[in-house]
Amino acid sequence: MPATSISTVKTTITAKTTGVTPGTRVVLQQLKSSKWTSIKTVRLSKAKKTTFTVAPPLGSVAYRVKAGSATSAVKRTTASPSVSKKVVTAGDRVTVRGAYGTTARSVALQYKPAGKSWSTVARGKTTSKSGGIKLSFAPKATGHLRLVLPKSGSKAAFTSKAVKVTVNAKPTLKLSVPAQSVSTVDTTVTVTATGLKAGTKVSVQKAIGSTWKTLGTQALTSANQLRFRIAPTLGSVSLRAVAGSTKSPVKTTVAVPALSLNQSVAGQAVSVKGSIDSGSRPVHIQYAPTGQGWQTIVEGTSSAKGAISQTIEPTTSGQVRIHLPATGNHKSFTSGAVALSVSAQAVSFAMPDQAYRGEQITVTATASPAKATRPMRL
Repeated sequence: MPATSISTVKTTITAKTTGVTPGTRVVLQQLKSSKWTSIKTVRLSKAKKTTFTVAPPLGSVAYRVKAGSATSAVKRTTASPSVSKKVVTAGDRVTVRGAYGTTARSVALQYKPAGKSWSTVARGKTTSKSGGIKLSFAPKATGHLRLVLPKSGSKAAFTSKAVKVTVNAKPTLKLSVPAQSVSTVDTTVTVTATGLKAGTKVSVQKAIGSTWKTLGTQALTSANQLRFRIAPTLGSVSLRAVAGSTKSPVKTTVAVPALSLNQSVAGQAVSVKGSIDSGSRPVHIQYAPTGQGWQTIVEGTSSAKGAISQTIEPTTSGQVRIHLPATGNHKSFTSGAVALSVSAQAVSFAMPDQAYRGEQITVTATASPAKATRPMRL
């Protein structure tokens, strides 16, 4: 039988006989309180070999085999406590089991981190006829666990063999996002991981009401950092990174409307874009000229997928925002504002001072400030 074993976990004892008639009763005995106690009996096979399966109690346990008048030499195994996991993540609970053959006896679970002394972390009593023990604890660092039964009346104190439990740091994810972004325009968010293996799938998710929608998934590299490009919807967007049960703290970016131009000339068309999660609904493009209040200048409707695209032609500098009136189950919403600089455009032209009748001449017109292509008439 093995020199070491685990209490409550079945181990095998093999007995080989010489000169014993097949069919003879073979008895496995265990030394309990200085007395040999029969615990299992089988008939010897023709192979003259018998196997017993036992779950030893804690400590040094002595066994022997009897077959007729023959008795084997005594063999011992030292049984240590069983633990549910020998490698855990910080915060995970470890269940420690064992058996000590005495019911209703106090038992303590002790823990010893590296470089420190033993301390009791859980208490209980032995249960069942076999003196079963079951205690649990969530270690914060790598260390050893053992079971201790204090002296009780005539019963001597007992301390089990210690079992090492390795504790790994809890995996973490950190999500970095810009405080402000532009709706419909790709924005980079960065995920930094610790304690996760390369190849682990990491996703970036966005909160929509009480649910989370996955925006993208990548496999973690050895650099432990990933970059995702997302096109945020209007307003405050809550994001998180997820890898299995590991989640980052929620981060928020505020997305404002996208303008085709941030500087234009009076009367020039400027597109205003954005996106929302609530599908098709009325949309108001609002404009506040410098020093004045907000006014709706264009009304429209978002697409079935929530896309917004409208055109304005402001004549003075000001700010642009998108307003969604309340409708059906949707509350009203107003986006952040974006500044738009509008200036007058002057046109100067040059041509020759003199020309012959019927001669073609070149007239050069220059617009200032220079902007997008605009029709010109001479």
